[in-house]
Amino acid sequence: MQHFTDAQIAEMQRNTANGGTTLVLSDFDGTQCELDDKNPDNVAIDPRCRQAMRVFSRLPLVKAGFLSGRDIPTLQMLVGVEGLIYVGYHGLGRADKFPARLNDVTFVPEARPFIERNRTLGQQVGQVLFTLGLSESVIIEDKVVSLAINIGGVGTKATQKKVAADIERGLRSFAEQLGYRYTYDLTTIEFRPNVPRNKGTGLIEVVRSVGADFVLFFYDSETDLDGQKALGWLRDQGIGGIGVVAERNNTDRELLAAADLRVPGVPGVRDCLVDLTTKLRRRV
Repeated sequence: MQHFTDAQIAEMQRNTANGGTTLVLSDFDGTQCELDDKNPDNVAIDPRCRQAMRVFSRLPLVKAGFLSGRDIPTLQMLVGVEGLIYVGYHGLGRADKFPARLNDVTFVPEARPFIERNRTLGQQVGQVLFTLGLSESVIIEDKVVSLAINIGGVGTKATQKKVAADIERGLRSFAEQLGYRYTYDLTTIEFRPNVPRNKGTGLIEVVRSVGADFVLFFYDSETDLDGQKALGWLRDQGIGGIGVVAERNNTDRELLAAADLRVPGVPGVRDCLVDLTTKLRRRV
């Protein structure tokens, strides 16, 4: 396992010793919990990750939270820790209340029109999946301003590719006319608002809101790459940061090349977080 270097640890501790705020921000699925390719609801956060995040929430010079593609009420339920920052919907919404309901979520202005459009898209998705005979074999995630279809339960990888192609033909053009963009990653098809907001802009907004001077961002998939790129922009502004990728056998090469640190999956993230609770606490 590649650990934080002595220079990285020294930079973090120097920031804290000087009264600076450290932000620990993490993706959820595949980063602090193992993926379930067939059912995204059948997941659980690593207990030691949860405990580390709880420790961070109590340290005076540390802010911590999640930057996820999930809807915030579900994310909070799965994490179960109050006092954290919760940003969901791929950076499009944030809630400061815990537990939060939908009306507690503040969406960025560009995303708000998609609340109504999502209903229209959802109806079309239902019709297309019924026509394709897939209504009972896929899982639809309505994320209020976006919509995901999990096809991990339809059979072999070859079958999944065929199903993905059928769904793309049936829905992509319709969704794009509504202003969505189509993505397909591993076993998930997703229709997200085609707006200039993403996990990168979400990360930057959290940094600004908490006045962070140093950022640690933990992630695992292509949807997180914008967050890693945002770290580069923040460095140009004088804010230090480390991007940590949870590496798996199928991790995209671009993700691996962009990361400042590579760790072996969820266990690697867990070990880093536990290590950080000790190193950051020493200087507080």
